[in-house]
Amino acid sequence: MASNAAKAAHRGDGGDLRNSHSGRGDVSETNAIALGPQGRLIARIAKSAREEFRVGIGIFNGIAKCELRVFALDGQGNWRPTPKAVVIPGGSLSGITAAFCEVEARL
Repeated sequence: MASNAAKAAHRGDGGDLRNSHSGRGDVSETNAIALGPQGRLIARIAKSAREEFRVGIGIFNGIAKCELRVFALDGQGNWRPTPKAVVIPGGSLSGITAAFCEVEARL
């Protein structure tokens, strides 16, 4: 069963990042910077009025991995990637998912 947080997440279309758009700023350039030209945006989740989490699949040294990165609005209203990111190999996702479910249940 999906959590409330998962239901509230703004999901991308799962396609190439250049196809996703939040309605603010130029996202094609900032997505390529964050996940590379082969990256795929999976979800955008609000962190605050000026920041959001982006969850995607990026190619790192030829291997597809999950990337969780914070994006922030710049002074012109464009979303820009910040250095705050975690890259997770596929083999670790089930353990991290289980830990997040436990945290959610305890909050």
